[in-house]
Amino acid sequence: MKIKCHLLAFGSNDVREINVSDDKAQNSDLNALLELAYAYGQNDLHPQQKRSVSVGDVVELHGTFFVCMNSGWKAINKNDLEKLKAMDAAERALQFLY
Repeated sequence: MKIKCHLLAFGSNDVREINVSDDKAQNSDLNALLELAYAYGQNDLHPQQKRSVSVGDVVELHGTFFVCMNSGWKAINKNDLEKLKAMDAAERALQFLY
């Protein structure tokens, strides 16, 4: 399963494609898929030229956007995603403190 992650946490607007193995993804609920996206988005497990998934990044899953919070995930809409993309890195970081 391919999952798109908008790497917004550190000021870039890059996109990382996360490849979660189909056998792990097929019986997973939404929360489990988000946690798999985070785990498979780490360079220690699946190295890429792009940085690892971090707090403040946004995963796109089944047409819905989820921002990685300090603890868990928060669903946002496309308009919220565009607002986050338009913010500078410092302002964007403040959004995820609480």
